[in-house]
Amino acid sequence: MNTKMNMTELYTENHDRIEAEFAMLCTEAKARVDAFWADGLAHCKATNSMLYIAPRTRFSASGSFSILWFRYTFSTDDGKRKRHELTLPKGKADRQDRRYLGKMEVWIEELYNRYEDYFEQYRKLIKLNRKERVLLRKTIQVARSFDALG
Repeated sequence: MNTKMNMTELYTENHDRIEAEFAMLCTEAKARVDAFWADGLAHCKATNSMLYIAPRTRFSASGSFSILWFRYTFSTDDGKRKRHELTLPKGKADRQDRRYLGKMEVWIEELYNRYEDYFEQYRKLIKLNRKERVLLRKTIQVARSFDALG
């Protein structure tokens, strides 16, 4: 029985588990953002108002995941109404800094307060998961190079 090979297999199994946790966290966070949109659009439809500050999820090319807040503005060019998105800075902590969102209607602020608590927790969990994935990838590389020695 080759113990070095078993170590590499063990690390690879843990890596697969951590990747599955990451996928689950991303799915749950996306569902929570979708719930924000559903609540916001339901309010807009009922009151004939506009949702101009909202969160979105984003995957980067490197495989990271983030929850960002946007401010939407509109302009009219050639008689056509165009929507513009401005990504709002998050600040240094895991929680979106309220002052970067600017003025907003009371109902949007209530939605923000209700959902940002969840988003903060998802950001923390995703950040911890990212650290685990990076450390485990490095460990697997070392285990494989150790296996190559013989």
